[in-house]
Amino acid sequence: MPGTALGQILSTTSLYTAAEIESLVGTTILSTTTGIDALVATTTNLYTAPGGGNGVVVTGAVIRVTAISGGGSKPRLGIGIAAGEDGIFFPETLVGMDATTKVYVFASERTLVRAAPNDIIKLGIDNAATYATYTIAVDLFGYKL
Repeated sequence: MPGTALGQILSTTSLYTAAEIESLVGTTILSTTTGIDALVATTTNLYTAPGGGNGVVVTGAVIRVTAISGGGSKPRLGIGIAAGEDGIFFPETLVGMDATTKVYVFASERTLVRAAPNDIIKLGIDNAATYATYTIAVDLFGYKL
């Protein structure tokens, strides 16, 4: 789905309008990673900055719940490059993310992080969810330099 307009992805499931989200995170999807099991505290590779050139700048991420059952605590997660996976977006608990109709937005406001060529941008789940099932997808936004 790289290059797909955010409004197309979030046309029916959003806490914000597509225009509001696009103004926060930009419109270029660098990657979409699906099937992430948020019941496990681990890391998941989201995107590798292309070799050559000057890398990429990450402007935002949209976390979508794709499968959920039972009840319990929500996962706490962040996005980054180095160990800890929180250098781009500091870890946050996905408060309110209790249905497949919800999305959570990480958006850069002032200071953006540049990933150098060949850097791997990762999702880090610090605290796993305690639901029976909690699967997420991540749309990573930004631009190539």
